[in-house]
Amino acid sequence: MADATIIVAIDVGTTKICTIVGKKIGPTNLQVKAYSVVSCDGLKKGNVADPAATEAAIRASISEVERKAGLSIQSVYVGVTGTHVAFENRSDTLNWAGEPAL
Repeated sequence: MADATIIVAIDVGTTKICTIVGKKIGPTNLQVKAYSVVSCDGLKKGNVADPAATEAAIRASISEVERKAGLSIQSVYVGVTGTHVAFENRSDTLNWAGEPAL
């Protein structure tokens, strides 16, 4: 995905993973191109209880939205909430995120 006007966001929730693909239209507007909602039972009260189930749900959500949008996702913004969450503003690369599970 080399188009800088495409933005992908993933919301990791306790019961579901939501992924959305949007295209920037001007400085303040976004046109939704595709979205997916996949149930997830890997989290309990906002905490990852089953990493494998959580990973599978995230992969399924990304795969579904890639198919719907007709593109290969290379980077995303991820939202994770909860009272236990602290944050650090950073950019990183997760090579495994877009690769098939072994």
